Amino acid sequence: MKRPRLSKALASRIRGAQSKLEAQIQTHIWAEKDIPEIKEKLAGFEADPVGWSERHYPGHGPDSYPVQTHISRSREALERKLARRDDELRELAEAQDDLQAVEEEVFEQAKRIRPTTVTEPWPKPVAGIEVQALQIKRMIEREEAQHTRKQERQNLEYAREEAREAERRDQEDREARRRHVAKGPEHVLIHQMTNKFIKIAFDEYKSSPEYARAQGGNWAGGLISFVTSEIGAEAGAKGAAMAREMIVAAKRSNEDLWEVCRRNGFWTPDSI
Repeated sequence: MKRPRLSKALASRIRGAQSKLEAQIQTHIWAEKDIPEIKEKLAGFEADPVGWSERHYPGHGPDSYPVQTHISRSREALERKLARRDDELRELAEAQDDLQAVEEEVFEQAKRIRPTTVTEPWPKPVAGIEVQALQIKRMIEREEAQHTRKQERQNLEYAREEAREAERRDQEDREARRRHVAKGPEHVLIHQMTNKFIKIAFDEYKSSPEYARAQGGNWAGGLISFVTSEIGAEAGAKGAAMAREMIVAAKRSNEDLWEVCRRNGFWTPDSI
């Protein structure tokens, strides 16, 4: 059937019916797309609740609040979509019938259009469900590909920034070691033995109730509580005292202090 040109009013009637059909097609496509995805998710959880929870909610078990909430909402969504399926198909068929009826009416009315009436082409037909489903699939694939490329670019930039930051910290660390070594072996022995004792004390402190209370979910809180306690100062003092004893003993035996540093794994001119 050759479709005639239409007045603006008649063309608008067809476009209105087409819009309703378009909306129903889109609703049907997205609903049908979601159903198998939700079923697959629920099947994956039921087959391996622990593994699924670890993959999607690291650190949370299958009985945890976030996992149970997610799974419960997914089940409810699936039930709603399955319950709506028949209604959606009926509404889709009604929209198709309505468009056909409107087109038939408009076709008859178009025969009576006056020659002087401003007309426009008959609106292009609505794409079928299969065509629109394929269009949506390709749109999703394009968006996912764009997101992946964007994420890869961001990850690359983050990696470069981390490498630059690591190089900067390494350079600062090397400069700090040089400054300490320039002050001589006695300074290095006292400085590093002090740090060694403080580190040992902090590792022990981390298992204490005081650290757990101060931490409160924030690692900085535990560190601050250690630094402000007498434990760190006492450990540092013990380390410094131990280093001075080593220095005295080495001098009595005429042992090179740099060799003492080397034996203890401390900084030396050749190690930096």
